[in-house]
Amino acid sequence: MNKNKGFTLIELLVAMAILVIMVLMVAPLMSSISKSNKRTQELNQLDINVGRTIDVFKRAVRGSQPIQSAWTPNGISTTGEAIYLAVDKNAGKSSSITTATAIVINVPREKITATNDYEDEKVVFYYDTSNSSNKRLMLNSTTGTTMPTTYSVILVENVLDANFGYKNNIATIYLKVKLDPKEDDATARFKEIRDAAVTRINIQF
Repeated sequence: MNKNKGFTLIELLVAMAILVIMVLMVAPLMSSISKSNKRTQELNQLDINVGRTIDVFKRAVRGSQPIQSAWTPNGISTTGEAIYLAVDKNAGKSSSITTATAIVINVPREKITATNDYEDEKVVFYYDTSNSSNKRLMLNSTTGTTMPTTYSVILVENVLDANFGYKNNIATIYLKVKLDPKEDDATARFKEIRDAAVTRINIQF
């Protein structure tokens, strides 16, 4: 007689039922782990973006020099100033403000010519609130005499608040960023960042 026994239909059904139950138990756990990993990646990316923004801001401030070329956005001359607060994305100046949603920093760069001349490059950090569902911190720059109106460089998204200050050669930046883009602004969890940099206007180009 053949002593090798195979699985009966009932045994196979029981095994399949156990397998289905295990899959149903594990699936939510795997989904939770996947969501947790995605959330961690998003928070890590936020930290990276904010860190880079602060680094770019501080480097610009430390490398700033007085504007040499004619620069009169909004009809107000800012020639001779290294940093000033602006009232809008067009880099218009107002002497009456102490904090602003935009700041202009002049960072001279070497011309791509045979000589070692330098030219003004006006760098503008701007808090863009035009899209209420995704307010952003933007960056723009120009070596020309007027500021381009289109901002293409996005530094940080889902910003709840941002402003800049400049006094006594110290430039400050404040950011309040949502941790979860899907949350409502009024109740969203957020991360606040405050930093500052001191100008080093002692190297003549």
